[in-house]
Amino acid sequence: MPSLKKLFALLFTLLLTSCSSPEANDVGSPETALTTFISAMHYGSTDDIWTFLGPNTRSALEARVNSARALGIDETRPAFFLIPTWLPTEAEIETVERLETTENTTTLQITTYLGHISEVMILRVEEGWQIELNIPDVPSPQ
Repeated sequence: MPSLKKLFALLFTLLLTSCSSPEANDVGSPETALTTFISAMHYGSTDDIWTFLGPNTRSALEARVNSARALGIDETRPAFFLIPTWLPTEAEIETVERLETTENTTTLQITTYLGHISEVMILRVEEGWQIELNIPDVPSPQ
């Protein structure tokens, strides 16, 4: 029978590993990447989700930071600008359906229980996936 000390060490290790959020390359399917990303968006730090973002989304967010700086806004963390981006919570999602899959991309359609439909492109990166979001352009300061 294992000692109490070993049992606590095992439980502590399990607790630590269950609390750490996986990065994009740690998940096996586009659907899992999307749901993990959505959880990180709603429950995690905006800085923790940066690894899930594809290059186009990162560029769009960096453009928002530059626009904010030009307007005198102090917030300069690109991931901060994801907060207003609409994504349903996991509880709101009714279905996630694959619309199209190529060698390097998968397009998923999210349908909420209220009937809202949105599409998300997922890019293959090494062994995992990154999310491309439709970030609206920010008007440049004049």
